[in-house]
Amino acid sequence: MKKFIIYFAVIYLSLIFFMPKENLWFTAEHFLKKNSLIVSNEKIKDFGFLLDIREGNLYFEDLKIAKIKDFKAFPYIFYNLFLLKNINTTKEVENIINLQIKNLKLYQSVIKPFKVFIKGEANIGKISGSLDLKKRALKLVLTPLASFKNKKSLLRFFKKTKEGFVYEYSFK
Repeated sequence: MKKFIIYFAVIYLSLIFFMPKENLWFTAEHFLKKNSLIVSNEKIKDFGFLLDIREGNLYFEDLKIAKIKDFKAFPYIFYNLFLLKNINTTKEVENIINLQIKNLKLYQSVIKPFKVFIKGEANIGKISGSLDLKKRALKLVLTPLASFKNKKSLLRFFKKTKEGFVYEYSFK
């Protein structure tokens, strides 16, 4: 029994370490491109057990909308974790939406393989929600900061409910 656990652990860790993480990133970029989102100029490094992506620009239909300072992916097969830090809107869209995401955590497990859970903190408040890959639906719940409740510029995208301010989106 002890040998089985050791063999399993070695095989599992080897799979994670030698997994083509950069190819997974390029596949994710291809998926994003289908939805008019493009990440460019990013610096990618595979550190064995994690993929580190820095200084990426996020475009929506040829308009630069955000700068992503730090993105780390931990593809552990049974539990996948993605950490994003310092996402700021660009000057081109700052007048419409001034959003600064301090940190964003996305995680997914084999228990619910078609659901990605989201938690984060931004200059507007705390964000939580989920991305249902099967239904192709995103649901975000915003708990706004007291100073942000009076600003209607971004809140117009949200619907006020018992949970808080809810944003729902379906994609192709």
